[in-house]
Amino acid sequence: MQQKPGIDLAQGSRVDIRPLSARINPDPDLISLSDVFRALARNALILLLAVAVSVGLVWYYVNYVATPLYRSYTTILIETRKNQFVDLDSPTEDFAVNQSSLNSEVGILQSRELLGKVVDRLNLIEDTEFNYLAWTDPEDVPADEADLFRARGRDVAVSSLMNSIEVRNEPLTYIIEVSVVTSGAEKSAEIANAIAASYLDQQIELKSLSTQEGVEWLSTRVTELQQELRDAERQLEDSRFNATGDRLENRIVVDQLTNDVEATRELYQYFLSRLKEISVQDGLHRADARVLSQAITPFGPSSPKKKRLIAVGAVGGLFLGMFFVFWRESFNRGIRSTKEMEAVSGYPVVGELPKVGMLNRNHKIARLVNPRDRMHFEAVNDLRLSLSLPPPGKPGRVVAVCSAVPGEGKTSVALALTRSFAKSKDEVLLIDGDFRTSALTKTLQNDKKADATNEIDWTIKQSEPIGGGFLGVGHGVDSPIDFFATEEFGALMQSAREHYGLVVIDTPPLLAVSDAIAVAQAADTCLYVVNWNRTPRSKILQGLEMLERAGVTPHGIVLNRMNRKLLSRRSYRSHLRS
Repeated sequence: MQQKPGIDLAQGSRVDIRPLSARINPDPDLISLSDVFRALARNALILLLAVAVSVGLVWYYVNYVATPLYRSYTTILIETRKNQFVDLDSPTEDFAVNQSSLNSEVGILQSRELLGKVVDRLNLIEDTEFNYLAWTDPEDVPADEADLFRARGRDVAVSSLMNSIEVRNEPLTYIIEVSVVTSGAEKSAEIANAIAASYLDQQIELKSLSTQEGVEWLSTRVTELQQELRDAERQLEDSRFNATGDRLENRIVVDQLTNDVEATRELYQYFLSRLKEISVQDGLHRADARVLSQAITPFGPSSPKKKRLIAVGAVGGLFLGMFFVFWRESFNRGIRSTKEMEAVSGYPVVGELPKVGMLNRNHKIARLVNPRDRMHFEAVNDLRLSLSLPPPGKPGRVVAVCSAVPGEGKTSVALALTRSFAKSKDEVLLIDGDFRTSALTKTLQNDKKADATNEIDWTIKQSEPIGGGFLGVGHGVDSPIDFFATEEFGALMQSAREHYGLVVIDTPPLLAVSDAIAVAQAADTCLYVVNWNRTPRSKILQGLEMLERAGVTPHGIVLNRMNRKLLSRRSYRSHLRS
């Protein structure tokens, strides 16, 4: 297996020396599936909260806001066999059962005429669910508009009922199903049964009406034929009475009148017989359909479907949560893990420091290396062990603590590293290399006016808070970058190497000023501090490129202010238990 070119560091660490552009992903916007799952895992609480809120809102809606609706069914069977008590011809045509006729019956069941009868039958015009005009007090309606108002209310009730029913033909059968949905369980069953009853009554009514029309017509025709028969018989008698002799023309006239009388009598007898048959059938009419099953009162509401809606709410909440997570992640380009940092930069992560609580300056310095804070204490020790010191008698090492942008916490890292070496009885010197803000000098000397001096103080003072030497070179230098190139600064570094095992220099941000480059070039190595989950990748890479162009190879990267829970679940769990 071919080994990647690099430089071996202490304790097995290795630094990739290829150009930064050759080490990082050429497409920083490319997101892998593992990145997606890691993002979801990091924001698991947000996803759970989104699901819980969505389910809670849906539960409140279905229990306290939504109106429960009840669905009731009735089924009607279209008869294909005709059962007759008397074998008589019907005055109406038999019902031909085919798909077209079934579709026609479905349309009849949904017609305004039939549903209007149901509205009248159940007085739904007074039901506010179907007629919103029922909320109006009748006394508020003018007397001359009362009939128009009631007619309008009936139309509204019929339209509402049409929207509340569903009629369909079961495939490959002669069964028609009628379903009704209302806010009342008993009301739904009552309306469904009323629709079926009105449909059957309408069929019988139409047949009875057709029979009555036939009876009326036959009665009129029988009366006419009876009169015609009487007139024909009278004319025949008159012809016989007036006939004289045995003349041929007389016999012909009599025979012709006789035939007319017989024909009229036969026609009269036929229509009379038919009239009696139809009159008998008037009370024997049956509908061409029958109710196969009556609608019953439903045991529970058909909607809202609570379980389904809650499941949909959970899925919807999950998707909303994922959308929020991805939207949030798209704006956060920080580094969140050691593997991610090493993959992006090509440098090893030599330290993972947890976030230290916000305290006053003195307490904060004391807490930076506090044995009671086991997590931070061990993290600083791990960072210290990665910086191998030279054996006694050899010149010490100079370490510059750098960062790309302000606010990374490099001053806290420098303080913690210095205190850790001091507690291990090593001679250590801390130098404030940030001439522009002198934040380290203000912190250790508690001098708020440190920025007022324009002179460089070369005196190394023993600092009790850090347990080692401290050199605050002052503030107000006209050109700090030129100062770092002077012989005085070179002599200072050489003297510091001879008297101290470790020299730590706090530097200004790389992307803010160029002072840090000069300090890093003068130092033996540097630590590159990155604020966990905050510093954008682009800024991190810009700072590393500046160091590489200056010929500086960082010893490693320190992920600072990491989430304590994340660290406790990972590298510090077993140690914290002990």
